[in-house]
Amino acid sequence: MLRHPSVLVLVAALSAGCAGGAGSGPGQRLQVSVAPLTLTGVTGATYDLTVYNSDIAGLPAADIVWSATGITSGQYGDGKGAITYIGPCDASTPAGAPNINTVALVTTGFTSTDPADTFQLPCPANRPCRLERACEENADVSVVFNLTVMRNAKQGFFDIAVNFEDLFCSAKVDCRPTGLLYDADQTREATVVYALACTAGPGAAGGSTLLFDDLTLSCDNAAGNATVSTQPTRDGNQMTALDAQNPETTVFQVGIYQGAELLPCGVGAGDAPVSCQKIYSNTAVGIGAAVLGTRCTLTTRATAAAGSAGLTTPGYASYPIIEVSVPITDASGALSCGANPLNAGDAQAGTGCFATPPTGVCTGYTDPSTPTGETFAHSYKGPGGTVPVGDGSSACAYPESEHPNYTTPSRNVALCGATYDSTNIEEACAAGWHVCTLPEWQARYPAGQYPGGTVSTSGADQLVRCQADQWEANRPYDNALWEESVCVDDVGVEDAAYLPWNNTKNLFAADGATILTGSGNCCSWDVTFTPTPPTEEGFAVYCCID
Repeated sequence: MLRHPSVLVLVAALSAGCAGGAGSGPGQRLQVSVAPLTLTGVTGATYDLTVYNSDIAGLPAADIVWSATGITSGQYGDGKGAITYIGPCDASTPAGAPNINTVALVTTGFTSTDPADTFQLPCPANRPCRLERACEENADVSVVFNLTVMRNAKQGFFDIAVNFEDLFCSAKVDCRPTGLLYDADQTREATVVYALACTAGPGAAGGSTLLFDDLTLSCDNAAGNATVSTQPTRDGNQMTALDAQNPETTVFQVGIYQGAELLPCGVGAGDAPVSCQKIYSNTAVGIGAAVLGTRCTLTTRATAAAGSAGLTTPGYASYPIIEVSVPITDASGALSCGANPLNAGDAQAGTGCFATPPTGVCTGYTDPSTPTGETFAHSYKGPGGTVPVGDGSSACAYPESEHPNYTTPSRNVALCGATYDSTNIEEACAAGWHVCTLPEWQARYPAGQYPGGTVSTSGADQLVRCQADQWEANRPYDNALWEESVCVDDVGVEDAAYLPWNNTKNLFAADGATILTGSGNCCSWDVTFTPTPPTEEGFAVYCCID
């Protein structure tokens, strides 16, 4: 039974006061603080710290200002994980300008009542967390490390066909030559299973959210290359016309199984059970092993967050990412992946997740010196928090004003019109739909790229709708039709944006009132959104299904 969360938050706060040179002097102080660890079973932590008198690029030839190893929370903190450590930085430069220093933090271990191998440490010795800051003479400079620590959950997975099988913790990929899914001949063929379960902790505000990308299967040769969407259009089998599927195609069926684990994580007030808030998303891919090709590899990424976190991890943070890179076939094209649990391999031999590059299902961390985090394609919050799927109703108040190429595969977001403004933005969407808020858009839409939809919200073929005299270009003001192809290339629609004359693409902020403008222009995809100038008009509107 799972008794601990698989993700906990560790915040390292660092403030620096520096004077000229690396000697003593007023204000020449660098204070490192690590916040207490609150995870059950953790009784201490150990860190290494090093300060260099150069930026990160100059580290190979840089001088070390100071270094301290084996900094324990017992000797330098609260005995449970928190520490405070003070040292100097180097403000001296030939021109007297502020000197850039680099602070490197290494987490060397936790003391815990649980086995050491349940923890996946951020900032390990071979990948320390490093931040650049200017050490200014007689001035204080604040530097903050934000770390999130992944630990293995004490829970596994059951792949259910007839019997309960294969138990792994937190995440796995494995292959079954005899298969779980049925092909067009109603025969179970080779199946690859990707399983993921995470929690942001039993006390996380807003529960837990999984963030994940689609699965990509790529081979040395052209055969077998495929992308499999892990955002379900329904529970279970994603392909309904099995009789039309060729068992010798790359992917003959996809099954998706999502939900929430019901096991408690202890008891709370009044002995009431406390939910683990653990969410799972498992994908079974039926593959045509005879046509996969040689040296095929399955790749994807995933993580977890608390609440409705959007699709992007925090910037300036070391945040855990589950990275999948699993060989599926060998040089002869034979199925060869076997079982791949999370973080498998031999550190001494440099195999699996300890190889370079890592192979398997491995925990990595984002770079805390990068201002933007990692963006994922999909999110899932569990039953009751599932992103809705389109029901065949038209998203736009004027159905033919729906833009080709901008509707999601789940048909839960569409782009309407071209000439709306702040006075009529709420009139863009049909009944059962509303102007998207930014958090909704982030949960449903892949930022900065073609969303992948091939039909409109009503089910019309988008390739057809890309053609001339199909799209009502001037809505909401009249029903004039665009006289040319709406898409950049209506043959290669997957790579195309659209070419109407609207200025921007807009939606609401989380408050449901402030209008935001997307970063993409008329012919490119939106990544970020900023407040709309009061004078802006002539924009398209993102509509979300209720």
